[in-house]
Amino acid sequence: MPICLDSISPGLLAHAATVPDLDEALRLLQDAAGIRHGDVAGQYFYFMDAEHSQWFEASTAQRVIWLKGWIEAEKADLKRYR
Repeated sequence: MPICLDSISPGLLAHAATVPDLDEALRLLQDAAGIRHGDVAGQYFYFMDAEHSQWFEASTAQRVIWLKGWIEAEKADLKRYR
């Protein structure tokens, strides 16, 4: 199945931002988009500590900003291989 970032709806993005665990939030979005590997997410969220406490403590609005940034990183990565 090819990766389709357009499958991540605004509603799904908003829901993922409310999930207290970063890995679970990303899994929701990655599953919707058909992303099987977390390489780009790992690179994008490198600044998080091992417990992802920054995510847990962040506001939903901040989480949305981070998730949108990650989606842009995924788009850039896809362009490299097309």
